[in-house]
Amino acid sequence: MLSPRANRGQTEPIAALVAVSAFAVGIGIYGAYVTDTLPGTSERTPEETAVDLVWADLEDDGVYLAHERPRNVSSEIGPDAVPNGKYSHVAVEVYTDGTPETVAEARFDDRGHSLSLEDVDDPPNSAGVASRRVPVTIETKADVRSGTLTVEVWS
Repeated sequence: MLSPRANRGQTEPIAALVAVSAFAVGIGIYGAYVTDTLPGTSERTPEETAVDLVWADLEDDGVYLAHERPRNVSSEIGPDAVPNGKYSHVAVEVYTDGTPETVAEARFDDRGHSLSLEDVDDPPNSAGVASRRVPVTIETKADVRSGTLTVEVWS
């Protein structure tokens, strides 16, 4: 006859296999999530990341408010939005009758500090470029037109 102590701490083999399998699947899902969220683990270029971060700094309810002039976009864009160690140029253009008009522009040095547009040369042809379509207000908040946010990045 087995003593009551002989059955303590035992479990069914199938239940143990299911628990270990669930644990392994959980670790795998966590690893896939962390790989996509940690910096330096995605295949995005610095300018692709910067265009999203710059838009997050500039947008107001999903729209760029160009009718609120003058806007100092250099002060609105945080140093974390532009790539560290690279120079950046940011421009918001709106299209009127098919012609682009720049409504906002800023340049940043390799530490994310704002530069005067007059003090710096144009970005080189080798600069990486990312852009995205953005809605832009023109004369009033109700006058919304299609625009483009462009970020150029170079060393």
